[in-house]
Amino acid sequence: MGWNLLNLLMIASLALTEETEPQLDSDNFLDYLSQQFLDDRSDFSGLEVNKIFFPLAKAYNLTHPDSEESYDEFKNNTAKFAKRCRGFKPFAREESKRLLEDFFEEFALLKQEAYAKQIDSWNNVLEGNIPYDVLYVLPFSIRSMLPLQYPTEVDPAEMALMVQEDPDNFSFLHKIGQLLRVAASDLEREKFVQDTRVNVIDPEMAFILAYRWGVGRLQKTVYTMNTLAKLPVDSVLSVNAAQFEKVDLTERLKESAVFEDVPESKMTAWYLVTAKHMNEAYLKENYDKHKHLLLMAPLDKMIAYMEYKDSQRKADLVTAFDLPAVRVQEIFKNIDLKEMSADDDDVKISNFFFNILHKLDIEQIDGYYGNDVEFSNLYSKRHELEKLWIEGSQNVPWPLLKYVAMKHWPSSAPLSTWTSKQLLIFEKFAFALTLQDLNSIPVQAFMESTVKNMISNKMTTGQLYVIFEKFIEAEKLKELTKFDPPASLYPCLPSSVLSGETEFFQDAKDFYTQEMFMATKRFTPAQIVVFMDVIKSKLWEESTLELILTENLSLLDSVPTWEFKRNLDAFISTLKKLGKTKFQAVSTKIKRMPRRLLNAWLEVTILNPGEKYINVTALLDRPAGVVSGPDARVDLYEQKMEGSLASLALPGLTCNLIEKISPGEIIEVISNYRNSLDEDMIIPSDVRRCFAMMVRKFLALKSALYKLEATSEVELLSLLSTADIRGIGGEVLLTWGQLIEDIVHPEVLYEVYQMIASDVPHVYLHNGVSLTNIKNFAADFHQILVDKHPDADFVVMKKLRDLLPFLGEEVSASADDAKAFVITVLNANPWARSVCIPAANRELLRKLILKGFGNPESWTSLDLVYLGDLLIVMTQEDLNKVSVDSVRRALTELVAGSKYGVLLPEIRGHEEPQLYFEACAAWLNDGRTFEDGEGKLFIDAYERLAHWHMKGAYTITSYIPVVETAVPRLAKRETNEDLQETPEINFKVLHDKVVGHLNEKMKLLTREEKIKIANLYQETKELLGNGTMKLAGHDPTKISLTDKEVLDNIKSAKEGGDLNVDEVVSLALDAQIHLIRELSQILKLTAEDLGISTGVYEELKKRDTFVETERFMATAVYSFTTRAPGAEEVTGEITNQSEGSGSSIAELDEAMQFDEVLKSFNTEAPTTEAATTVGQSAVDVTVTVETAVVRMADVAVKYSCDVIRTAGKSACMILPGDLNNLEDDISNCIEVLGDIDFSDHRRAELWDALKDNLNTGDKIESGSMINLNKFLPEIARSDPDLLDVTPQNLDAVSILGKSSTLLIDKFIKNLGTRALSINQLKSLGRMLCGMTESDWKNRIHKSAYPFLFPHLGEINCHVDSEVSKVLFENLENVLPKYDMVDDDVDHWTVFDQRSSSVMELGWLIGVFPSIHLERAPASSISTFPYSAFINIPDLGIFSPEQLENIDPFPMSLVREEQLGEYLDPQKRDALHAAGGEDPRFLRLMDSFAERVEDLDVAEELVESSTKKDSGGTKLSFTFATILSVLFLH
Repeated sequence: MGWNLLNLLMIASLALTEETEPQLDSDNFLDYLSQQFLDDRSDFSGLEVNKIFFPLAKAYNLTHPDSEESYDEFKNNTAKFAKRCRGFKPFAREESKRLLEDFFEEFALLKQEAYAKQIDSWNNVLEGNIPYDVLYVLPFSIRSMLPLQYPTEVDPAEMALMVQEDPDNFSFLHKIGQLLRVAASDLEREKFVQDTRVNVIDPEMAFILAYRWGVGRLQKTVYTMNTLAKLPVDSVLSVNAAQFEKVDLTERLKESAVFEDVPESKMTAWYLVTAKHMNEAYLKENYDKHKHLLLMAPLDKMIAYMEYKDSQRKADLVTAFDLPAVRVQEIFKNIDLKEMSADDDDVKISNFFFNILHKLDIEQIDGYYGNDVEFSNLYSKRHELEKLWIEGSQNVPWPLLKYVAMKHWPSSAPLSTWTSKQLLIFEKFAFALTLQDLNSIPVQAFMESTVKNMISNKMTTGQLYVIFEKFIEAEKLKELTKFDPPASLYPCLPSSVLSGETEFFQDAKDFYTQEMFMATKRFTPAQIVVFMDVIKSKLWEESTLELILTENLSLLDSVPTWEFKRNLDAFISTLKKLGKTKFQAVSTKIKRMPRRLLNAWLEVTILNPGEKYINVTALLDRPAGVVSGPDARVDLYEQKMEGSLASLALPGLTCNLIEKISPGEIIEVISNYRNSLDEDMIIPSDVRRCFAMMVRKFLALKSALYKLEATSEVELLSLLSTADIRGIGGEVLLTWGQLIEDIVHPEVLYEVYQMIASDVPHVYLHNGVSLTNIKNFAADFHQILVDKHPDADFVVMKKLRDLLPFLGEEVSASADDAKAFVITVLNANPWARSVCIPAANRELLRKLILKGFGNPESWTSLDLVYLGDLLIVMTQEDLNKVSVDSVRRALTELVAGSKYGVLLPEIRGHEEPQLYFEACAAWLNDGRTFEDGEGKLFIDAYERLAHWHMKGAYTITSYIPVVETAVPRLAKRETNEDLQETPEINFKVLHDKVVGHLNEKMKLLTREEKIKIANLYQETKELLGNGTMKLAGHDPTKISLTDKEVLDNIKSAKEGGDLNVDEVVSLALDAQIHLIRELSQILKLTAEDLGISTGVYEELKKRDTFVETERFMATAVYSFTTRAPGAEEVTGEITNQSEGSGSSIAELDEAMQFDEVLKSFNTEAPTTEAATTVGQSAVDVTVTVETAVVRMADVAVKYSCDVIRTAGKSACMILPGDLNNLEDDISNCIEVLGDIDFSDHRRAELWDALKDNLNTGDKIESGSMINLNKFLPEIARSDPDLLDVTPQNLDAVSILGKSSTLLIDKFIKNLGTRALSINQLKSLGRMLCGMTESDWKNRIHKSAYPFLFPHLGEINCHVDSEVSKVLFENLENVLPKYDMVDDDVDHWTVFDQRSSSVMELGWLIGVFPSIHLERAPASSISTFPYSAFINIPDLGIFSPEQLENIDPFPMSLVREEQLGEYLDPQKRDALHAAGGEDPRFLRLMDSFAERVEDLDVAEELVESSTKKDSGGTKLSFTFATILSVLFLH
C-alpha cells in the first residue's frame, strides 16, 4: 500500500484527440485493486506476499493452529467487546458502500483535470503505472489509497527532498522506505539517507535502516558511517568481530563529525562496540582519533583511556566537548592544575576552572574556592560569572549558585548596618539574600541605582516584593509621594497602580515596552486582568502583538474566542513579520496556547460548512512540491508565509474537524498532529477517540477498495501496514485496549506491539488499557520476540523497551546486556525510566539492575544518572549502600530528570491534573483509592526514593557557607566555641590538603620524621578512643579492653543513646585539628600551603585539643593497631594488625558515625582512601591515611530551604516533621514550599507544621499570601480567618482564586452593598464557584456577563439547579457573540460546528436547560468539556447516540446520581461504550444495572403492553415503577 506520489517513473502523457467524458468502471477497478493487493508484497520485515495472510482466515489458522474456537466465533467474541466497551460497531455493508461512493465521487470533481490530461478512462490510467503528471492531479484522499507500484528507476535525491518538505508525515517516509527497499540499489538508498537531513525523522530512519533494509547486518560497505551511526542500538550492539572488520569500523569510527548530532544513548552503544572489538592499548595510544566515543565509557575506563594525556590535554577535552556534569567532574578530579602551566600561570588555570565551574561537584568548587590565591583570580572574573550564571541561559544547579554567591558575601558587618555600598558590591549575587536578610537591611540602602544593580531573573517574586517595598520606603524618606521604580520592579506594581486607580508614577508610564511585557510573566491573575484591560485599545496593533509573541504569549489566554477570531488576520500577519528566527522560536510556543484559541484559528481558516471535507493541504500547510510536483517547489518558509499557518494550530483539532477529514488523509493528519505535541503533552481523550474512529473508517475503506471483507474489529486492525502503524503511533492504537492482542495478522500484531513498546509509560495511564492489559501485551510480545530472535537477548530487550518492566518473569540477559539495556535503550527517553509497575515487577527489575550494575556500594555517579527514576525499584537497604560521593555528584541530574513529581492531565476519575506517582498508584489499583494495595506500595516506594533524593540534596547544600553576619537560622548549625570563632575554616578540606602535602613530601622525609608521623596517628587514635570511652561512661584507667572491645562499647553506647552528641562532635573535631596542626608542623607547611590566612593559621596552632582526655592517656591499658615502630622495627612495614581487629580510624569513625555528625557542621570527614608507601633503601615505612567511604546510610539529613530547593519536585514528599526541624527560619522557605505541587492530603499535613512555625499574627499579610501560593486553598479550608480577602488585597486574593472555591462570602461581605466589578470577577477565579443563587443574581450586573469571558468559563464550578437557572438567564447576552443562537427557532442554542465557543463556555454548558442540551447534535457532544457534564444532573436527557459520543475522560467523572432512577438498556449500553476505558465506571454501570434489573422487566412489560394496544401511548416511567413493585415483589 502507498502513495502513488512515490512513483517517480515518467510515462508519456496519453495522446487523446477526442474530449470525451472520463469514465471509471468501479467494479473493474475494485477487481484490479483486489488482485494487486493479494499479489503485492507487504511492508513488514519479511516482505511476504499478502495472499499468504488474506483472506484473514488464513492468518487466523497460522496463529491459532490448535484453537478449538472457530474463526467466526473468535470474530464475534472480540466484536462484542469492541461494541460494548469502545462503541466500535461493525461496519454495515451500507456504510462501506457509502465510503466507496465518497471515494469515487472524488473523480467526478476532476473533470477539468481529466480533459487537460486527455483522460477518457480512469481505469486505463490507474490500472498500471500512473503517468507522473497525472499523479499530481489526484487528490491526496485518492493517492493514499492506491497500491504502491515499483518503478525500474528511482531518484533518491528527489525522494529526499520530498521527505525534507514533509518530515512530520512518518507514514509517507515509510512508504518511501518500502519503495527504496524493493526498487533501489544500496547505493541509491545511501544517497537518499545522505540527502535527507531532518532530525525529527531519525528514529524512523533508524527503524527503516535496520528492520527493513537490513543495513545493521553490515554486509555492504556502500553505507557510510553517517548512515551507520543512525542504526538503532540493538543493531549496533549486535555487531560481531567479522562485521566490524568487514566494514572497517576501526577506521570509520574515527569520523568524529559523524557523531556530533548522535544522541548520547546511541553514542554509548557505539562505544560499547568499540571497546568490545578494539584493543585497549591501541585505543590509549590512538586516543585522539577515538576520543568522541571513549568519552562515553564508564568513568573509570574513561580516565584509563587518557593514560597518556597530561593535565592540559585533559582540560582541553573538558572544554571542547559538551559533556554531562558527572563526566566533567571525574576528569577534573584527575587533572593536576599545577601541571597545566609550566610558568605557574594562575590566571590560565582560573580561566579553565571558570569555564567548567557550573558542571563541577560542589566539593571540587569548595576545594578550589578555599585557596586564597585561586579565589582572588576567580573573584576578578565575577562579572563574567554573573553574566553567564545569573543573567545568561546557562543552567546552573541551585547549590552551586548559592555557594558562589555566599563566597562573594560583601561584608562581615551585621545586615542591619548595611548600606547601598554592600549591595552594590554584592551585585547580582544578591539573589542569595533570604527574605529575612532583605527585611533586615535598612531601607536607605535601596537606592534606585542599587536596586537596578542587584536585581536579576534568579530572584524570586517574593524577593522582588520586599525590595519594592524597601525602595518605596526609601523614596518616601526623600519626601516623595510619586515614584519611578526601576523596570526590574514592574512585577510588583499593584493592580490598582496598573489600572490608574492609585496615583503612583511621577510621569505617565508607557506600558508598551519590552520590560513591562517581560514583567507580566510574574503577574498575579489580578494584575494580568488589569494589564490586559489597560492595553485593550492597542492589543491588536502590530507592535503590541509582537511584544506579546516574543515576551509573553500567555497574555492571549485571557482573550475571548470571538475577539481572537475577529483579529486573527492581524495576529497571523504579525507572526509572519517577525522574521524567520523569531518566527521559529514563537512557533514552538503557539502549540501551548489554549486549545479553544487554536481551534478558533482552525475554524476560521480551514472549516467550510458547505464542504464535505476540510482542505487538509491548508490544514497541514503542505509544501507545493508535495502537492503539485517538483516544478511547483518553492522555498518552504516563503510558501508558509503565503498561507494561514493553520499547521501551527494543529493541537486545536476537535472531533467536528476530525470527522471532516477524508479517510485517506487521516493517517497523515495524525502523524503531523503527534509531532506537533511536546514530549510532556498528551492527545486529549476526545481527539484520541475520534482519531481512532477515523482510522476505522480508513481501514473500512481499505477493506472495501481491496475487497478484503474485514468486518470485525480485529480484522480491521489486521489491515494496518507498517506505514500506517508508524504514522498512527502507540497512543492512538492503545485506544483499542485488550483488542490489540487479538489482532489476526501476526505481522501487524508484531508491529503494533513494537509501536506501543516505544511509547513512554505514562501514556498507559491516560488510555484505554489496564495493568492487566499491559502485562498481557508484555508477555505476548516477549514470547513472539523470543521465537523470532532465539539467540539475541539484547534484541528482545530492546524491542520490548517500555513493556519489559511489566513482564512477570525474569528476562534472559547477561550482566552486560542488562546494563546496556538501561544505558542505551531506556536512557534514550527521560520518561522511559519512570516506570509504573507493581511490587513484584519492581523486584524483578531490581534484580536485573543488580545483575547489570552490581552491588550499590560500587555505583558511580554516572551509574546513578543512567538509572534515574529506575531507582524507585531499589530497597532502602540498596539505597543506603550507595556512596555519598556518587549521590552528591549525580543528585542535580537525578532530580532534574525525575518525572514522578510532574503533574499529568486527564487522569481518569480526577478533574485536576495529578502528580505522576499518584496517577500511577490509582492505575495500579484499577481506579480504586490507593490507601492500600499496589497503589499504596508504589507511593511508599516513591516516598523512599524522594527522601533519598532530599538526603542527597543535603550532602550538597551542607557545603554552602554559613555567613555568621546573616540573620541567624532557627536551628543554626551549632559548633563548639572554637569553631564559631573561625567559621571560615573547612576542616575537611584543610585535612585533605595536609594529607596531599604529606603524599607529595613523603619521599623527602627523614626516617625520624616518618616515625613521628606514625606516632602521631597512633596518638590521635588513642586520644580519640580514650575520650570517647570516657563519654560512654567508662574510665579508661580502670579497665583493660582490646581495641575490638573498645569499639563494641562505643557502638553500644551510641545505640543506647548514652553519648552526648555535642561532646562527640567536639572530640571528632579535636582529632581532625590535632592531625592538621601536628602534621603541618612536621611537614613545615605555611599558611599559603594550606590556602588560609596567616592569622587563621596562627590561631589554629594555638588551639588546645583533647584537654579533658590527655590526663587519662598515661594509664590507658589497651592498644590501637597502628603502632609507633621501635628501633628494631624500622626496616619493616607498619601495617594493620590481625584481620578483623576493627581498629582503624575509619572503622572507629564509622562506629561513632562521626562523618554523619560532622556533616551537620560543615566539617565532614574525608571520603577517600589514600595509602602512601615510601621505599627508602632498606627502609620501607608505610603511613596509612585511611578513611571510610561514606554511605548514604551514614547521612542524617537536616532540612533547609536550600535542601528543599535542590531536591526539586522530589520535595513533594517532604514530611511535616521535616519542616518542624528546619534549619532555616521557615518564613524564608514559604515561597519555595508554595511553588511545589503537593498532593492535597500532604499539603494539609504540611500546613499544620507550617502554621505552628510561622509567626502569622492575626492575618497573613499580602506578600506572604502570594508567597504561600499553592498552600492558600488549604489555609482557606482550615484557617480561613488568617487570610485577608478584602478587595484592597485583590492581587493576593487572586492567587487563592486560581484553585480554591472558598471565602467568596467573606470577600463579598467586605464589599458592602456594592456589586462585583468586572475586573474583580475576572480576578477571583474559582472563588466565584462559592457564590449563592442570590450572589449570582444581585452581585453581578447582567450587562457584565459578555465581558467575563473566557475567565468565567474556565473556573469549572459545580453548581445546583437554582444557580444554573440564574446563570443561563444571564448567558442570554453572551451566546449571540459566539453565534450560538438561532434567532429563527425561538433562540434555540446552536452547538454544531462551534467547538471553540463550546470550549470557552466550558462548565456553563452544563447549566443549559435540558431542552437545549437534548437538541445538541451527537457529533458536538464530544466537544463538551468534562466540567459541563459534571453540572448536568441527569444524563438520561440525552439519546443513546448522544451518550455514546461523550469522550472517555468525562465519563470517568460521572457520578451514580447522574444516572437517575432508571436508564433504559440502550442508554446504558451507550454509556458503557463511551466509558469503557475506565474500570471504575464499568463497575459503577454494572452495579447500576443490577439495581434496575427489576425495572428493566417492568419496562419490557410496558413496551409489550404498548405494542398490543396500537391506540394507546407508552406508559410513564412512574407507572413502570409501580408495575415492577406489583408484579415482581
